[in-house]
Amino acid sequence: MVPDKFDKLVVKLKDSDPNIGVSAASDLLALGPEGISYLVDEIVDLNKPTRERISELIRKQYSFERLRDKACNDESGGVQLLGISRYPEALEILLKLLKDKLTRPVPNLGEVRVWYVIEALGLLGDVRALPELQQVLNSDIDYKDIDIYKDAKRAIKLIDPEAPVTSKWLKPYNL
Repeated sequence: MVPDKFDKLVVKLKDSDPNIGVSAASDLLALGPEGISYLVDEIVDLNKPTRERISELIRKQYSFERLRDKACNDESGGVQLLGISRYPEALEILLKLLKDKLTRPVPNLGEVRVWYVIEALGLLGDVRALPELQQVLNSDIDYKDIDIYKDAKRAIKLIDPEAPVTSKWLKPYNL
């Protein structure tokens, strides 16, 4: 598969017509881990109707158990697909993964990074995740990368665009 094929599917994915976006998402899912990677990279920036239709598509193609196993076994895109799927049962698993990742901030090579879990929580869209995400914003975790806080802020806004977002870490960077 040449990258041009992926690029063309990403352009279709971003189309304002949800039908075209969902068709491209289906094609990307069919391409395996690399296609899933492209889908995951773009999903946050898609319009809400397209994201919702892609959630339905994922629930048709993947059982909750399969996505849970992919996420818990650190398979490529598994955590994000679990969030995108919007399975109600996903919240508990994602919050457990978040807690685990925050207590071990330096992941092993190939392990799911904490920001993937944060992004998945935002994509899940469950308001019950808001306190945990706000806690990340105000934690004293020693992260060298300010992006962890920006990702938490973005996840909060995906769940509730009107939610107040405050962080002692984002203020000095004017983010």
